[in-house]
Formats: sequence, C-alpha cells, structure tokens
Amino acid sequence: MRNAKHDDLVAQQTRESIAIRMQSFGDEFERLASTATQSALATRFNDSAQEVVRVPLTAAELQPLGEWLNGNRVQFEMVAKTTDQKQLVASFKEFIAEIDSTAVKAVFQRPLVNELVEEIELATGGRPQ
Repeated sequence: MRNAKHDDLVAQQTRESIAIRMQSFGDEFERLASTATQSALATRFNDSAQEVVRVPLTAAELQPLGEWLNGNRVQFEMVAKTTDQKQLVASFKEFIAEIDSTAVKAVFQRPLVNELVEEIELATGGRPQ
C-alpha cells in the first residue's frame, strides 16, 4: 500500500493550491478590470470562489467545480478586452484543464483507496491478496 499519510498530504496541498489559484485569478482579473461589467464579474467570481474554498474539496466535487469554473471562464472570455485580460483568461483555461486532469483526480482518489484498503485489512485481519 502506498504511504497513506503522504497521499493525504498531497491531497491537502492540492486543495490549498486550487483555492489559492482561484482566489489569485479573481483578484488579478479584478485588478485588471477596466469596465463596470468586468469589475462586477470579478467581484462575483471572488465571492463565489471564497464560498467554494470554505468547504474541503473532494474527488466527487472536481467535475462540478471544473464545470463551474469553465462557465466563469466563458464569461471572462466574453468581457476580456485587453491583452493582459486575454492572457489571464488563457491561463485560467489551463488551470481548469489541470483540475479536469487524470493526475489531479488521482490525487483526490488515493486517500479514498487507502481508506478502503485499511477497512478491508481490518475486516479480514490482514492485507488483501
């Protein structure tokens, strides 16, 4: 079995990274906003992102989070006018692709697998064959 504590730590660090990156994107778009529409969108995203990161992210929530972020990306793309804003939206798109990646899904699934293996070991009195 993999090192369960290591897998838990990696999952926690990934959660924190996702939260920080979401907040950073919202803050940067808000800083770059040059219209009332852009500013309102950035503020709305920041407020929603703060709510999202208050609840610990799990494997089951990755797909809905990616869909929510992608919906926001579309809105940001529609209002982005400057080169800096467009570059920021492009980096946001890359971030969303990372969240949807197999690697990130695996990071969140490993602790669940470790728990299942541990339960099987306890129930059977040893390591599963």
